[in-house]
Amino acid sequence: MRVLFLDVDGVLAPWDTGELDPTCVRRLDTLVRRTGAALVLTSSWREHTPLDAIEAELHAAGLTAPLHDATPVLLEGRGWS
Repeated sequence: MRVLFLDVDGVLAPWDTGELDPTCVRRLDTLVRRTGAALVLTSSWREHTPLDAIEAELHAAGLTAPLHDATPVLLEGRGWS
């Protein structure tokens, strides 16, 4: 299985707006359709918004692929000492 780990801020949503850019979302959609990759959300958006709400927002901006999953939120820091 191919997996694409997805960040949102600065990738699909420019830093200056925080809004999803439909052109970027369509490009992501094309990439996912061509590769068959599963999307796994790594964005900090997963820390404060339910996955189904993020998926709905992405679909409204033009994504047709589902979000397969999200990486866990680590409460103890980012995994380094």
